Amino acid sequence: MNKGTMDTNDTRQQRRGGMKRLAGLPGSRTAAAAFVLTVALGAGGPAAYAWWNQQGTAAITVTAGKPTASAVTPPATPDPTPSPTVPGPTTPAPTPTTPPVTTPAAPAAPTVLSCARNPGTGSNGGRDTTISWSAPGAPAGTSTIVDVILMSKNGQAVSGTLSYAVPGASGTVALAALPGVETYLADAQGKNTKFAVAVRNAWLSTSIAAPVVLGGPVTVAGTPSTALTRDGFQYKENGDWFNCPNGTH
Repeated sequence: MNKGTMDTNDTRQQRRGGMKRLAGLPGSRTAAAAFVLTVALGAGGPAAYAWWNQQGTAAITVTAGKPTASAVTPPATPDPTPSPTVPGPTTPAPTPTTPPVTTPAAPAAPTVLSCARNPGTGSNGGRDTTISWSAPGAPAGTSTIVDVILMSKNGQAVSGTLSYAVPGASGTVALAALPGVETYLADAQGKNTKFAVAVRNAWLSTSIAAPVVLGGPVTVAGTPSTALTRDGFQYKENGDWFNCPNGTH
């Protein structure tokens, strides 16, 4: 066998070995079929082998191992929307408590009322006739209410009361010192006027330093005590005098 024949045989054996190795590769049957089809259609030659090599390479690349799944990035979890803060019930401010108004208790009632006539000078005197009263146990700060109560004028029954606030729970005051008392007692014909006097203790809305007519800015606060009353007093305008009740001269 000559050298040319040996070379041809070696070449064939190499091709056969190569074909066997290709046949063992995955996808080789598909590539072989494509190669045959290419040769049959006339492509042949180096182009057909190149196409075979591409198909084999492609098959090897695709099937050489398991495909690796692409890394999937999980969607970002949005931060939870904070729930709106619902204000709790508003506790109302406590209503201020108005302290109760304490009405002063009724002070101790006077237990003594007396009259003293002082004729002094003049035809009949009696300008300095006084009344005195006492209220043992009366609290400090109470005053006295003196009521001058009309009974009759010139023998005719009349009625009316003029009240005065006098400082102190006990004391003495001249009847002529009570503001406006003579105008209140006077009779148009100058005849005698009979009247009564009552004394009671009370709290006043305004402090006083001298006898004043009760009313206006000076009023009674709370409940006054019960009154101690004496009648039989007389006033005579012409004689300009005050007379005490009988038996108390």
